[in-house]
This record gives sequence, structure tokens and C-alpha cells, in this order.
Amino acid sequence: MTNSLFNEVRLFGRISKQKVHNETTTFIDVAVKEDYKDKDGNWVNKSVFVPVVCFQNEAKRAAKFQVGDEIMVRGHITIRTEKENDKIVNSSVQVVADDFTFNSRPKKDEQK
Repeated sequence: MTNSLFNEVRLFGRISKQKVHNETTTFIDVAVKEDYKDKDGNWVNKSVFVPVVCFQNEAKRAAKFQVGDEIMVRGHITIRTEKENDKIVNSSVQVVADDFTFNSRPKKDEQK
């Protein structure tokens, strides 16, 4: 029997924040578009910033690029929790990058 449930995410956007934690871990935020129609039927253009963590070889590769670069990430969702005295005090969702491709750097007029 095949398991039809799987955890896979694909994002295409631009790096909006980058933090190299150490040689084996790099955190980036990827800005992606979320366009939708509001209750009046008007299009709303919105950006969503998705936290992505890269480990090992991906961390080293991600550390070489900069804010504004286009990236396509393939990964999976994980939930990170912080506990204090056996109680969860903070919980966040992030994408763990299994692989990614850098597509291009922004044009000069897009950097404004």
C-alpha cells in the first residue's frame, strides 16, 4: 500500500533576510507573493515571508548569496517549539531546505 501523505514544499521568491548561524546552519527568509481577491472582488497583492533553514552543504551554498537574489526552494515543513518548565512558550513553522536553486540577482531598478 502506498502512503499518499507526504510533506513537501516548493517556494519561488526572493531572499529577504539572511543569517549565517555557523558553518552548518544558515537561516533565510524567502519573500513570496500571495495574491488574492478581497470580499469586494479587488485583487490584493501581498508578500509573505517564509522562514527557511538550510543545513550542511545547503547552508554553505546559501551563505554565498545575498538579500534580493531569486531562489527556488524544495523542502519540508517542520514545527520548532521552545519550552520553559515543560510548557511550550513559543512555536513556529519553518521550511527545512532539502535543495534549492538560485535563479538570478535583481536588476538594478528592482533594488530601489
